[in-house]
Amino acid sequence: MDPTPPNGSQQNSTELVTYHTSAPTASWVFGGLILEFLMIVVFVPIEPSKFPIIRYLMALAAAFFAIFFVGGVLLRGTVNGLFISATGGFVLFVLIAFVFDPFKVLPSASSPLSSTNPLVTSSPERSDLVKPSVTPAVSPEIAKSTPQPSVVSTPTPPINIIGTVEAVSGDQQIIPLSDWRTFAVRVVDNQRQPIVGAKVAWRTLECGTQVYVGETDTFGISSATNMCTSTTGGSFTQTAMLVDRNTKPGFTQLDKVTPIGNAVRFNYKQQ
Repeated sequence: MDPTPPNGSQQNSTELVTYHTSAPTASWVFGGLILEFLMIVVFVPIEPSKFPIIRYLMALAAAFFAIFFVGGVLLRGTVNGLFISATGGFVLFVLIAFVFDPFKVLPSASSPLSSTNPLVTSSPERSDLVKPSVTPAVSPEIAKSTPQPSVVSTPTPPINIIGTVEAVSGDQQIIPLSDWRTFAVRVVDNQRQPIVGAKVAWRTLECGTQVYVGETDTFGISSATNMCTSTTGGSFTQTAMLVDRNTKPGFTQLDKVTPIGNAVRFNYKQQ
């Protein structure tokens, strides 16, 4: 009579067979997720506050893809193959989640901002950076012209939200090197009530003319991270200013927005 293998050995063998047979399907699923995350990073503008979430999910997808594709497909679901693929999946997760930021390594539509150049010194006292002027609604030539009797003037409702921008959080904070932190402001009217839907342009002066336009929520709050990060440390200035309510949210250039009033300034350090 042939000896009967122990129940534990039969169970392990069955689990390895199941792992091997399901590995191709799982490889397609997690490989498709990786491709989708890559397309999101490269082509879809994303708020900087959501970068860590996308990066973590991408790291998980890469780890599971390595486990199923390497161990289940290439190495045919053996015990050694499972061990090798699990080790490789863990290494991939650590590299993507903590070492190589896909928003910096890849050409990203969300983060065309590079790390701060250590050779560039800040100039926070430049008036053209901190005191933008409001474009006049009516030119002097039109104002001086004589109105025609046949023309009936119809008042146009204001298109801008007139409010005050107040700092909420983020001033004087210390940000670790190569990291990001959130700043927040509140937009209120003259009755101290929050304004919903106001557009706020965020900018880090040392990062150039790139700005991020956010929209206030039901509490009048708008928030954003620093626009770039430093690997060498130093002092930096983050600004938030109210802009025309018709401004499209997302990343743009400073000369593409119409500021309303003065900017709120946050001073912070990276070290």
